[in-house]
Amino acid sequence: MNHSTKFTKNAPRNARMNLRKTLATAAVVALLSTGLLIRVGATTQDFTAQAAGSLDTTFGTGGKVMTDLFGSEDDAGAMVIQPDGKFIVAGGSFASGVYGFSLARYNTDGGLDATFGTAGKAYVSVNKSGGANAIGLQQDGKIVVAGLAPGSGPNDTDFALLRFNQDGSLDTTFGAGGIVTTDFFGLWDNATGLAIQKDGRIVVAGIVDNTNSNASDFGLARYNPDGSLDPTFGVGGKVTTDFFGRSDDAEKLAIQADGRLVVAGAVRIDASNQGYGVARYNLDGSLDTSFGAGGKVTTKFADGASSEADALAIQADGKIIAAGGTYLTPTSSDFGLVRYNPDGSLDTSFGTGGKVTTDFFGKIDRVSSVFIQPDGKILASGGVMHTSKIASLDFGLARYNADGSLDLTFGDGGKLVTDFLGDYDGAVSAAIQQDGNIIVAGSCYHDINDDNSSDFALARYIGISAATDFALGFDQQTISGDRGTKVKVRININRFGGFSGNVTVTPPDLSEIGVIAKPPDPIATTDAVVVYKLKIKGGATTGPHQITFTGRDDLGREQTANLTLVIQ
Repeated sequence: MNHSTKFTKNAPRNARMNLRKTLATAAVVALLSTGLLIRVGATTQDFTAQAAGSLDTTFGTGGKVMTDLFGSEDDAGAMVIQPDGKFIVAGGSFASGVYGFSLARYNTDGGLDATFGTAGKAYVSVNKSGGANAIGLQQDGKIVVAGLAPGSGPNDTDFALLRFNQDGSLDTTFGAGGIVTTDFFGLWDNATGLAIQKDGRIVVAGIVDNTNSNASDFGLARYNPDGSLDPTFGVGGKVTTDFFGRSDDAEKLAIQADGRLVVAGAVRIDASNQGYGVARYNLDGSLDTSFGAGGKVTTKFADGASSEADALAIQADGKIIAAGGTYLTPTSSDFGLVRYNPDGSLDTSFGTGGKVTTDFFGKIDRVSSVFIQPDGKILASGGVMHTSKIASLDFGLARYNADGSLDLTFGDGGKLVTDFLGDYDGAVSAAIQQDGNIIVAGSCYHDINDDNSSDFALARYIGISAATDFALGFDQQTISGDRGTKVKVRININRFGGFSGNVTVTPPDLSEIGVIAKPPDPIATTDAVVVYKLKIKGGATTGPHQITFTGRDDLGREQTANLTLVIQ
């Protein structure tokens, strides 16, 4: 395998330079990026005269923020939103001539949070290198980032995991001074996805070169809260998965409501076809044989067309969406989305036979992140190319209805494009705030030929049109409860555009699964919060259930929000 096409921008510098040169060749253009999406936090904005998909002018300058961290190269890798609405971008930066992990925390208006690190920024180099591809937030507010760092040999890199305190300092109770590195076979390893279990254990997925120098595998590692490998997971805390004896590159990781792990990436299916690969794992790291063929699924868009999954999301009903780029012609790629049923079969109610492709300008388009909105709509973000020149790449977003059709109320016919400086703009991660606003993070370049000219870049978009006036949301998207107990559900009513009127919230009828909402009747209020209790009967049906709350104002405008209830 040519490793120059595998490195993200947060890899060692010479490999990143090779990658950028490779990107200029359309046959292998790739916006390699990762990120973890968490839908938390809340802000209140004035949405007057701003339509869904327009830049939020209350954020930064005209809806955009650019951050030069240390006067040199800054490459964003992932983003997470805190419960207080502040958000953190992690990646890699040069500081004093050494490349390392970098973080920046922002206030809700896009300004740097001066209480974090040094003037809002933090930096750590691991063996004079490293960089973050994924980020997660623990329940105690500590920040975990994953990426790669140099290993013991000249061609060896390892999974690297760092944990920071809420103030941006390294958490010295984690690993060795806040840092953990993990080697698989003494070759090239790169952590690209991260998720934190409810019990505090940390799961990391990535790309692992095996002893066959021409192949790579999906690699997973699980860590205890102190950073030690969890010996109950796989073999000594590590798992590798091969598909067809060729190159298998894991890119994203997500945890289902029942705790099972889902990993998506790119798989070389045969000599002429590279497609999406998805694997599902049980809690002990073994493949879940109820999913696909022995726990694995591969999908190609067309014979001879290269496709790579770089994004992953799990719906409240358990369906799985993998997204990335698909080359339907040798010189152009489109946003490509695939939806699977919980058993791994293609969901034929989505797009055409379970697949959706979206073209912007007939050039290179690729998804880097995808998430499910509370109303069930699907938002994909990534990079799109205006011309054949690599320097024309911009942030690109597309929003889809639940059936895979473009949402025509968003942007221009369901799509939008944002340019920063007229050069290379690579989106890597996106998240939705509780008020419906959408934040996209990535990097922008002042000059694509100058490695030192890149900055962190963020854009915030209106997710809900001002005409809607309100939306429903939750503090947590998934809640759990045992049989014979009650769980509290807090429904947030977010009002926009000066709307302060009455909203009536109606709970779902859950009698079929053995759950009763208390009170059972709708609640009409002008308050910002409504609270229901769900009484789970002793004979309730266990497992995850999607439940829908409905809000209606006095003009008859209706909004819904979905919540996952896990009965144990």
